[in-house]
Amino acid sequence: MPEKKTVPIASGRFSVRIKEELKLIKNMEEKIRKLYRSRDSRIIAGVCGGLAEHLGIDPLLVRLFFVLLIFANGIGLFLYLILFLLVPPESK
Repeated sequence: MPEKKTVPIASGRFSVRIKEELKLIKNMEEKIRKLYRSRDSRIIAGVCGGLAEHLGIDPLLVRLFFVLLIFANGIGLFLYLILFLLVPPESK
C-alpha cells in the first residue's frame, strides 16, 4: 500500500491566524446566553425574571416595564403571553 501524505492547509503565520480566529469564535459561542423563563425569580410564569436574568438587570424593572405597557396601550399583556409561549422554561 502506498503511504498517505498529508498536506497542510495553512502553514506559518497563516496557521497561527486561523488558530486565533477559532479561539475567538469559541469564546463568542461561550458568551452567548439563551433566553429562558426563570424558575427562581418567577411570580406568574417566569417571563420577566428570565428576561431580567438574560439582560443582567433587576426583575422588578422588567415587571414595571410590562405593567406600564399594559396600562399604556395593552400591548404588555399581549407581549407577555407571546413570550410565555415562545420562551422555553429553564432546565432543572
